[in-house]
Amino acid sequence: MRRLAFLLACLCVLPFIAKADGFPALHDVVDVASDDVLNIRSGPTAGAEIIGTLAPDARNIEVTGTNESGTWGRVNTGERAGWVSMRFMQATAQGHWTDPTAKLRCFGTEPFWSLILSPATKRADYIRPDAAPATIGITQFLTSAPGYPPAAWMMFEKGALEWVQLEQTSCNDGMSDRDFGISARLAVSQPMKDALTLPNYVVHGCCSVILH
Repeated sequence: MRRLAFLLACLCVLPFIAKADGFPALHDVVDVASDDVLNIRSGPTAGAEIIGTLAPDARNIEVTGTNESGTWGRVNTGERAGWVSMRFMQATAQGHWTDPTAKLRCFGTEPFWSLILSPATKRADYIRPDAAPATIGITQFLTSAPGYPPAAWMMFEKGALEWVQLEQTSCNDGMSDRDFGISARLAVSQPMKDALTLPNYVVHGCCSVILH
């Protein structure tokens, strides 16, 4: 109970995060001619270098945030992040990333791990190189109180993981120039040794909103 109370308190005192509450979120490309593309630029201006493109019918593109005016959105292309005009992007019907119906893919690089979170089905799929893939039940799903920066926390059934804490903030994978809108702290259960459970250790990573 003390651990639960502590983590709940953490969700309510997270520092202010300079990102609009509506992001990250999935978007569709709209109003682009069928024989044209939507340019991804290196900066939030029409004169910035073109570093990639989106097809006129591209769907479920994650926009991790916008510039201050909301006219340009940040997206990932290849191994870097760029900007697209929000004039040609329309949010999908999928809810906010803290909604139970949202689905997230989280991953880290030191050590390598990945985690698919599906609160609606109370399921988490966890993969790491040194162990077999594991499907773990989500026993609790909590979000920050209204008026506080968006955050979420999930607790798992006894197994490979104990809990994950998610914060809406800029996150980098440490191996590329891509930008992600959610950071993660993941408590990994230690294996048994001499009939004693070793303390958990915490790894860090980034998360993306994916199609549910």
